[in-house]
Amino acid sequence: MSANKTILLVDDDKTFLMALSEGLRLLNENLTVLTAEDGEQAIEILDSSNVDLLLTDLKMPKKNGFDLLKYRDSYASHMPVMVMTGYYCEEVIKDLNSLGVHCTEKPMEFDKLSKQVFSILDKENRICL
Repeated sequence: MSANKTILLVDDDKTFLMALSEGLRLLNENLTVLTAEDGEQAIEILDSSNVDLLLTDLKMPKKNGFDLLKYRDSYASHMPVMVMTGYYCEEVIKDLNSLGVHCTEKPMEFDKLSKQVFSILDKENRICL
């Protein structure tokens, strides 16, 4: 990933959010990581920023991950999404995958998650060139 990219991390667990954000920033200096603690904050950020990848939890207060996905489908359908969830249900994951949403189960290995994130961003970079 050589071009500057921006990802939005959305999770109501502040400790997890900050650790993941810092870890991803350390792996690539061209990566800007924005964070939100719920879907409402995330929508505000999406409305005011150019985001290349949305990485969100499903279960959150206020607006949850499903609300955020509906918003993305209406206003930024081109943006790739990756869902992280501790409530890994095969039916839900199958539905999300059919919508083109990448899924990973919590707790996750940071190395595996970071490879998925950078793979998605690299793929988007090739599409845009």
